[in-house]
Amino acid sequence: SVMVGDRVEMLLFSDQRELMATGRDSDTDNNGGGWFSAASGTLAKLANYFADKVGTPYYYSQMASYALAAAKGARSGDEGDKDEIVNWFLKRQRDPVTGADTGEWSGPQVRNQTLYSSHSEVVKRLAELGEGLGTNNHNGKYYRANWLGIQRLNSAPWPEAPWKGIALGAPQEDHAFIRPLITKLVGPGGKWDRTWVREQAEEFFRGRVGINKGDIGVWVTRVLHKVHVGITLTEAEGEEFMDMQWGMIKAIAFPEGSLKNQRIRDMVGLDETLAKKARWLERYKPALLLMLPDELNGTSDDQMTHLASALFDSLAFAGGASVPSVIWFCMALPYSEWGETNLPEDFSLDTVSTIPSYVYETMRRFPPVGTLPYIERGVNGAPDHDVMLNIQMAQRDPSVWENGDKFVIRSMAEYHTKFCGFADFANSPNLGSANSHSCPGKDLAFAMMTSFLTEFVRTADRVDGGHKQIWVCDRPPSEINISAFAAGGFALTYDVTQLVQEEDQSGMDMLDELTSAERSLLMERVSATNKFNECNANTALFIKIVQKIVKPGNNKQASKDVRAVFFNKQSYADSSWSAPFGGFRFITCDEDEERESRISALAQMLMYAASKRWDLKEDEQEDRLIWFESPAEGVASMHQTFGPHLPPQYNEWDDVVTDEGMAWLCVAGCAGWHLTKARTEDEAGHAVVEGAVMEVDMTYMGQYKTRGSWIRYGGAAYLGQSPGDGLPGPLLGIYLCHYDAVFRPGDDKWEHAKCAFRSTVTTGLTLKDHLCTVHWIKANGLGMAAREATGPDHPIRRLLKPHYYNTALINFKSKDMLLPPGQFAYRTFAFTKGSWVQYFADCASNWVYVPLPEKLAAKNLPSEFFDTWPLGQDSLKLWYTIESYVKEFLTPFYPNGDDDLLADDHVTEFWSSFESQFDTPWNLPPLSFDSLTTLITELIWTVTGEHELVGSIVAYLTSPIGFPAKLLEDHVESDVQSFAQGLVIIALTGLRQPPLMDDWDHVMRSDSWTASQQQSVLDAVRGFQVKLGKVADQNDDDNIQRVKNGGRKVNIVNPRILESSVSI
Repeated sequence: SVMVGDRVEMLLFSDQRELMATGRDSDTDNNGGGWFSAASGTLAKLANYFADKVGTPYYYSQMASYALAAAKGARSGDEGDKDEIVNWFLKRQRDPVTGADTGEWSGPQVRNQTLYSSHSEVVKRLAELGEGLGTNNHNGKYYRANWLGIQRLNSAPWPEAPWKGIALGAPQEDHAFIRPLITKLVGPGGKWDRTWVREQAEEFFRGRVGINKGDIGVWVTRVLHKVHVGITLTEAEGEEFMDMQWGMIKAIAFPEGSLKNQRIRDMVGLDETLAKKARWLERYKPALLLMLPDELNGTSDDQMTHLASALFDSLAFAGGASVPSVIWFCMALPYSEWGETNLPEDFSLDTVSTIPSYVYETMRRFPPVGTLPYIERGVNGAPDHDVMLNIQMAQRDPSVWENGDKFVIRSMAEYHTKFCGFADFANSPNLGSANSHSCPGKDLAFAMMTSFLTEFVRTADRVDGGHKQIWVCDRPPSEINISAFAAGGFALTYDVTQLVQEEDQSGMDMLDELTSAERSLLMERVSATNKFNECNANTALFIKIVQKIVKPGNNKQASKDVRAVFFNKQSYADSSWSAPFGGFRFITCDEDEERESRISALAQMLMYAASKRWDLKEDEQEDRLIWFESPAEGVASMHQTFGPHLPPQYNEWDDVVTDEGMAWLCVAGCAGWHLTKARTEDEAGHAVVEGAVMEVDMTYMGQYKTRGSWIRYGGAAYLGQSPGDGLPGPLLGIYLCHYDAVFRPGDDKWEHAKCAFRSTVTTGLTLKDHLCTVHWIKANGLGMAAREATGPDHPIRRLLKPHYYNTALINFKSKDMLLPPGQFAYRTFAFTKGSWVQYFADCASNWVYVPLPEKLAAKNLPSEFFDTWPLGQDSLKLWYTIESYVKEFLTPFYPNGDDDLLADDHVTEFWSSFESQFDTPWNLPPLSFDSLTTLITELIWTVTGEHELVGSIVAYLTSPIGFPAKLLEDHVESDVQSFAQGLVIIALTGLRQPPLMDDWDHVMRSDSWTASQQQSVLDAVRGFQVKLGKVADQNDDDNIQRVKNGGRKVNIVNPRILESSVSI
């Protein structure tokens, strides 16, 4: 049988596309004009290559017309709405007098050829074929020749075969040698089983978060090579084979004799392709001796070459082309407009039990097997006669298939009885017999197709909405073309965020407490007089910027947005901007700046806003500030003005004001980053609460002055003994630097003290932990070291590429809003101009490099609490998962460990660069493989997990009584403008970077690496995705148990919600 598929059927005609563009809508079979005249004229110029100067041009013009019809979009299959390719055949096989369908056509050659299309005739002739082939090359009634389906092939691509053609057309004696051997390899009981095939499909999807057509082709190539010749290909080798396969496909379509011309051979790259093919054949021969030692004992070298050539054809033109074609059709149909309209209403690919029938119906409706050709020997001086068995049309025969032109899921029994797509009836007598011509790898092909699709839909087992919900297509249904032999190109991306439930916006519970009438009245009042409209001009402008640029739902980034572009290793000293404190240096050019229009557009608007010289001396006197009449009004105003522009929330914090809510904030919320063992009064230098076991200490902020009437930041919250299971102890009290006093539950200022502490937490996290530490020190240091110390192909550069994506652009272009005194960030918080600059200078000078495990151990938390502390344990699981990945990634490049590492100048330069990036050296330990692994692990953790933990605080800022950026004495809520400023800051984090769990293969490929190193890297990258998935699943399971134990869910470092690099 002939398995062709879209890669073969359509590309066979690539050399004729230009001439087909002339008069392409004409469908005349005479010399009356249109495309036929153009085709005839062009082919006539090649007449010196044709043995038949009339018949050959006629045949190729028919092929061009066939290709045009096949390329037309598929139709519904209703009466009067058949596929164009069906109409093409019907037109040629109708009786010219009666118009009846005869099921036969004397073509596509001008003479001595008949194409049979009826199911009964095709099945009958398939059954007769084996016996008719005889027992040697000369005594059979039939023989086969160098055809692939309906396409006559050029013999030049087969110099190694004595029959000078594809193995499907091998003479009977050679076929008798090849057929039993190939059946022992790919047939039932061969070098595979269904369990192994399923494992290969599982392995393909393990850690994969992106799929395109080429990925499937490589997978099929690798699986088939393992079965055919026992060779385990790397992915790079699979791609190399596919490139060579493409070269063969381009060559075989040329008319016989044309490739004797060296200019044409050079045009199609034939000599280079044949040299590559010869190397593959030589690789196959010793491998085959290991696969079939008994059967090939004593076989001559010529016979081994013939067998290797036949297996090459199977890998390149049979299963190697048809299996990926069918899989791609099966993937494409549900995402296409054709599929939305024509797949059965009750069909869902997610119903695994229907996949076998779905695959069969896809092959029947969009057949990878086009035609099976053979030749009847002429007798008594008559010429030989070509026979074409039109399997494509036989699979639609209305006398056999009810609604044969439509896509109908049928019973497997019906397919087993009627299906002839694998030339199923051409066994003579058994599958491996010398005269059999059915597909010997039918069961293998079917197992590969069904296993792949089954594992595909199983990746969506945890998602409501199935595979289409979590595998996001990069094209709308209208752009995915479905034709007779091809499904259009597209790419799927695994949206891991679908596996994490997004919480309702915190604060909205206040509106839920209102009656429907009260809520309706409130929303009407806010719509008429939204107090955010009374903010000053500068704040109003930033609100407009947020509304214009920040649309989280429409601006999801993916790994594909990270281009595999790497600037050369170089110093950026002359392309940097230096901050006025700390010695910070920010590179001003980004490898991805051209692509990242969202941030560039935002930066332009921010710089415009910063350039406006309004009077920025806000009237901050208490009696002149604007206030909401109730917290509910603030939430309603927030919902109306910022609702669609806020980042997604995966952690719900509706209760931040009660004592219990505050205790949870210190253990499982953002304040937990600073949770430590409680100090004594002597250690703290101020009053502490008696009985405290743990504390959240941020008293360092008390030394910085604030402007106007705003209270000073700084304070510490004290917790009692934990009851176990990572639960918080009771909130015993709060020390506030502004008052130099401790406040306890029941005190007059208790509610104010809690609000003031929350104000300290949000300010410290945003400015010190998020902005200064994560962005300016660690993320900036990561990007500078990678780009200035390592070259484009260095493994460290490739490893870190996803994690410094856009970092230079973000850090540099946001400086106008964040750094200068008097600008937006300064106005959002309460520092004076002097203390603003000093605060950042101190944050930089006091910073110390401490990897996460050491940082958490230094907290000295009670072991019985620490061992079940959600925030700490979840963070460590992620950190150690990253560490495992870094080791696996780097090991192939440094097989001798420290000796290889220390000899790498790029590594030593990378290491030393951290000591001079800003005024405070990192003071790294001596360089070794382990210390390098720790540093890189810490850097990746910082821009992923730590960035989310200290930077994703939207859940805390969506109520005016939540976390005010600045606060007045005795107050327990934010004023309108301060609330708006905090929401602007947090909304800007809605411009998210690509997810950590994504397909990063394209930036992890380098031609300078060995094949082994490349495969090891890809295995590590995908293995990392698998491990991240397990961490995420464990987080889900842990959260279920935490809730059962009286705790709460903690999702903040769930890998499914993490970004690959820092966002704003």
